[in-house]
Amino acid sequence: LKSFAVQAGPEAQRAPLDAAAEARLRSLGYLGGSRPVELAPGTALPDAKDNGPMLAAITEGHELVVRGQHAAALEKFQAALAANPRSVTAHTRVGETLLALGRHDEAFAAFGDLASNGTAPESAYLGMAQARQAKGDVPAALAAVRAGLEAVPASAALLTRAGDLLVARKSLAEAEQSYRQALASAPRDEAARYGLALAVAGQGRRADAVAEMLRLAEDTPRAPQARRVAPALLAWADERLDARAPAEARRVYDAVLATGMARPEIFSNLGLATWQLGQRDATLAVIDRGVARFPDSTDLLYRRGRVLQDLGRADDALAAFRAVVALAPGHPQATAAIAAIERR
Repeated sequence: LKSFAVQAGPEAQRAPLDAAAEARLRSLGYLGGSRPVELAPGTALPDAKDNGPMLAAITEGHELVVRGQHAAALEKFQAALAANPRSVTAHTRVGETLLALGRHDEAFAAFGDLASNGTAPESAYLGMAQARQAKGDVPAALAAVRAGLEAVPASAALLTRAGDLLVARKSLAEAEQSYRQALASAPRDEAARYGLALAVAGQGRRADAVAEMLRLAEDTPRAPQARRVAPALLAWADERLDARAPAEARRVYDAVLATGMARPEIFSNLGLATWQLGQRDATLAVIDRGVARFPDSTDLLYRRGRVLQDLGRADDALAAFRAVVALAPGHPQATAAIAAIERR
């Protein structure tokens, strides 16, 4: 093993990276988000098994946090940090727990210690910003983020936080620029995409904002941010349908449904948009999806009957109309449709 380690240690085949490339990778979550520890001459990293007490303390601290016992958890995390002052995890947990306890100045100092050793600049400066923002000091929070960006210029997390803070200051154009820089590093970052949509909307550019919301919903439909923009997208889709732009409306309805929002009228309108595009079989498939989700929707069942009727499937249409009447006796359109089919 010693011979192998000398010939091909873990760093032996590592290709050199320039600073910009390394920053981009770190912003995407690679490289562990931390930098190699610089050791003084004659010192060595601790033996792995010597970190047992530290790991036990961190585990116990996590369990206490889950139970809401933050003061007790802080003692455990501080013990872990004392056992290994180089531990990024212990530093971070101390800062986070101080924040949870409302001890913002101490949290700022804890994250500042982490920033000073240079091992985890993103989490350190984000924590410092959070500590200052929690006290209502947005300028100081923004200053902390900008200091972090000097260390990691392409950090999507720091650029997104900068955008959020700029929005809080009503500096929407500057926030937009920061979000766009974040997306250049991490194109699928849902927090940056969401922030960008809000910043653009705040500047009165609704169509541009909807384009960003649509991309968010299509790229990461299950992200919380995608669900937040679903109502705005739905309103836009309805407008496009009313404007006789069925292709645009259909795309947006599909994106809304992908986020998990589901209502009978969404399937109904998506079916109408598909119908206007002349795609009869596809329309039936849309309505059938809606009926499967909302089997008691008389509107969807009636529309199903009309589509089946148009496709020449009279018996199936009759069954759909009868299902409507079973749910809503005396339904005028369904009753008339049944009578028309039975007269033939």
